[in-house]
Amino acid sequence: MIYVQSHKDQITAPFARLGLGIFLIFLAIVVLWLNEGAMDVAKITKASIALPADKVEKTANRKLVSITGKLTTLDENGDPQFLKPGLYIKIVRKVQMFAWQEVKKTKGYQKGWTAEPKPVNGNPALTIRSKAWLAPSAMIGVYAIDPLMIELPPPAALKLSPDKVSLGKGERLEGNYYIYLGGGTFKKPRIGDLRVSFAAIENSWEVTAFGKKQNDMLAPFVTIEYKFYKVFKGTRDQAFGQLPAQHTFRLWAMRLVGLLIMWLGLSLFSLPIEMLARRKITLARPLLIFFVAAVASVLVMLLSIYSINVLILLFLALAGYFAYAYIKNRK
Repeated sequence: MIYVQSHKDQITAPFARLGLGIFLIFLAIVVLWLNEGAMDVAKITKASIALPADKVEKTANRKLVSITGKLTTLDENGDPQFLKPGLYIKIVRKVQMFAWQEVKKTKGYQKGWTAEPKPVNGNPALTIRSKAWLAPSAMIGVYAIDPLMIELPPPAALKLSPDKVSLGKGERLEGNYYIYLGGGTFKKPRIGDLRVSFAAIENSWEVTAFGKKQNDMLAPFVTIEYKFYKVFKGTRDQAFGQLPAQHTFRLWAMRLVGLLIMWLGLSLFSLPIEMLARRKITLARPLLIFFVAAVASVLVMLLSIYSINVLILLFLALAGYFAYAYIKNRK
């Protein structure tokens, strides 16, 4: 069966691409504008009020503050299967299996430790899973925090000893960091053997936390633009040193995303103009003028609200490109 494209389809398809192109161009402008106008958290946190951790201050209520002190909990926490309860703010169990792993370059298999063994070449199913546990409550000095809501620092490898672990039949300590399950040994493992290790945020870490002071609690500090409720390991100055890199990475990542969206939008926009110009469709001119006017109106509204010089230049560049592409293809 031969499908003949109708005159209506010839008109609809280019304008569908045109609409999508305009939408993507507008989306790219919004993404880039929001990204460039995003708050630099490093600058904001440096303006936070530093409070002592050993007493509750009456001032700075509902303001962004930083508290440096000992991170502690009164709740015992642990892995019910392997680790005895202790004063851990967070416990992370990591399970690895000695298994066959596919080598993409050679399309063969090799043995090695992996946290996600695939059911290939006779690998057994993973019966014990990686998992994490959080203490239900915690404090920094005299201020309470919510471990479930606050962003905690990465846990550190936990050194194991006989008094810390709870071992069952066939389970044994190997070195200072592993519980071993299986018929092999740590140096000569067998397929299907498991090794379990732990990372933890232990009691009495020296940390600095940022958030909103609410009497004797540290709560999330939320504005229209951002939410900040985070714990850093170390002093206030050490916390500042970790923030700029995070902001810079996000800034450039979103710039790249905005650039790619803009590129795709412009590609879709130019394609229907060329198609319509070749077919000499009479409805092209008024509809193109309407679409360009609509985009221009939206951009002008944004510019009038935010008065951003970069967007003004971007708008002029886009308007010039549209005019040039249309005139060139109508000749």
